[in-house]
Amino acid sequence: MWTFLDGLRWDLLADGVQVLMCGVILACLVHNQLRHKRLLATSSRCETAPVFSQEVLLQALRQQAEQALTSIRTAVESEQAKLQQLMDAAEGPWTAAAGPGTEISAEHAPFRLGDSMPFQPKGFENRYDGLGDLAAQGLTVRQIAAQTRLPAGEVELALHLQRQELANERQQ
Repeated sequence: MWTFLDGLRWDLLADGVQVLMCGVILACLVHNQLRHKRLLATSSRCETAPVFSQEVLLQALRQQAEQALTSIRTAVESEQAKLQQLMDAAEGPWTAAAGPGTEISAEHAPFRLGDSMPFQPKGFENRYDGLGDLAAQGLTVRQIAAQTRLPAGEVELALHLQRQELANERQQ
């Protein structure tokens, strides 16, 4: 419970409460103004101009609401900038680690669409052509995935399709 309270941004919470209170006060003023107009319409008295103090109060509430919203906007923008810096810092080592010469586990290999794969077996036109040879050497799907830097599911699917293709060729 205390860790949740420690993580709160109290300035944002205070600004939010101010905006909420301004909204409630504005709603009450509008409600009273509408009720006052109904009373004047039912009575035979002439309409009178709104009281100057009510106009001043309404203007002050609007200014406070605008200031609170501006404060919230600047706080959100600063937090967004901090988050972007953290994201940029987090991407740096990941992109460097994914370069050639480093190993990516088969469980964490990202899915890539198209032929822009970092691994292309030498002497093969397709990136999946060498998978059958590696499987014939006795390597498991995870070992093949780690060696080729392909996702394990993709390796398993490619091997399954290659086996089906071989079975169909043998039947014909």
